Amino acid sequence: MAYLADTVFADWPTARYAGLNVLHQFTPRVHLVQLADNPETRLVVKYITNNMMKGNIWKEMNILKRQQLHPSILPIDRFILHNNNYIVGMATKFVPGGNLNHNKNRTFKLKWLKQLTEALDFLHFDQGIVHGDLHMDNILIDEAADRLVLCDFSMAKEATEQNLMDEFWSVTWTIYELITLDFKAEEEQVQNSQHQYGVYSLNTESIEKLPSWPVRAKLDCDAEAFRKYLREWIKMRKETLQSVKARKPETMANSSEQGRSQWEEPTHGCHGVQSRTIRINYQH
Repeated sequence: MAYLADTVFADWPTARYAGLNVLHQFTPRVHLVQLADNPETRLVVKYITNNMMKGNIWKEMNILKRQQLHPSILPIDRFILHNNNYIVGMATKFVPGGNLNHNKNRTFKLKWLKQLTEALDFLHFDQGIVHGDLHMDNILIDEAADRLVLCDFSMAKEATEQNLMDEFWSVTWTIYELITLDFKAEEEQVQNSQHQYGVYSLNTESIEKLPSWPVRAKLDCDAEAFRKYLREWIKMRKETLQSVKARKPETMANSSEQGRSQWEEPTHGCHGVQSRTIRINYQH
């Protein structure tokens, strides 16, 4: 990717690619690993595998460059270096509780939804960006800390009015799917919008007008409490859209005075996967 010394991360913790033992491949470019010299340390490593991902992963690194950005945002733990101190990936700590898709039998708590909206408020108002890719795979549960945690900021965008509306729709669809385990309604919504208007839309009108949502998941309170809280949060945020100061996430590496910053394809054998920006393309 780039020389470590040519970036703003020069003094951050690192690990060598050769010192990683792969325990599981979540995708061809995202691995669960342990450190060869410290087997108890488990990390999730995201590798840079193609030209398209270089800008996205740099953007994600810049968003997460503060070690403790927010208690519900998964920070970078260290960078993965290859030959000549090139950065070829970034690592975050492994969250044993997994994502919302990983464990559908877990009782989902209203406090976790509140933690999600608090994290989004931080992103929207303090950082001026939207997550841009909210769905059940990108929401983790740290059971030991009893906290919901957001991950994967590679699709983050500036918090424009339309991007904020898209984020609100994504949150609503995610909570709907979490509660109902109905993963077909969203696809039907998108297909109908494309058929009627020729555009992709995640508008939530079809599920918001339902008098009740069929509950198929375990919740710590009535489903209507989740819907009520979500409706009130979105209503309040729509009224404050004008106060959000959008900021476009950085996508390019900072170079040192020597100008040695350059990109390099990693040689770890991963072929990468196509970026999936449409939520219905995720396998639930």
